[in-house]
Amino acid sequence: MQGAREFAELFETGQHGRLYLVSGGHARGRTFHIYVLPEGQEAMPNGTNNPPLNNDVVEVYGIVSGNPGWTESYGWIYHGKWELDFALLVREAREKKSAAETLAKAENVASEEKRCKRDLELLSTYESTTWTPQEIEERLRNLPEAEWVRKMRVFHFKNGFYRPEDLHRLLGDQCRGIRFDGSRSPTEVMLDVVKGDELPPSGE
Repeated sequence: MQGAREFAELFETGQHGRLYLVSGGHARGRTFHIYVLPEGQEAMPNGTNNPPLNNDVVEVYGIVSGNPGWTESYGWIYHGKWELDFALLVREAREKKSAAETLAKAENVASEEKRCKRDLELLSTYESTTWTPQEIEERLRNLPEAEWVRKMRVFHFKNGFYRPEDLHRLLGDQCRGIRFDGSRSPTEVMLDVVKGDELPPSGE
């Protein structure tokens, strides 16, 4: 709520000298109250959302306008020296929060740099296990002619054209992408196609 959210996020309910801060909330937002304790007394907590159980405590910061639990605004009910003490507490809390955020960012950067370094070190050890273009060319050159290729050439020689199924086998489905399932390398699949072991994958 207005006048409460920042302070409620900076502090937890508890005693600070003679000031007792109550950092709470309800369904519509955060709430924040400040009480002044009688001199020399220790606060008797009564939950995180309630004032202390001490007698004669005075609320100096709380709801000053609006409907409680709905549209309330928070501010100083009484003005006095406690305002300066609270301002010092706020400055200290803000500095601690800023330092914590700066440290967290630095730790995140260091962690990311460490991760990147680790990734690069791992990747630097990678050696390709695939065939070189020259090796592929040599293997293809030494393969015997597949039976379906021989039959296709014979059909073309006799009829002067290629059957649609032969073209599909050679080129794959031109309207759909080719997908490999990852169990074998693309080169191994294509070598089997040339040998006649399977049709070129058309991808589902």
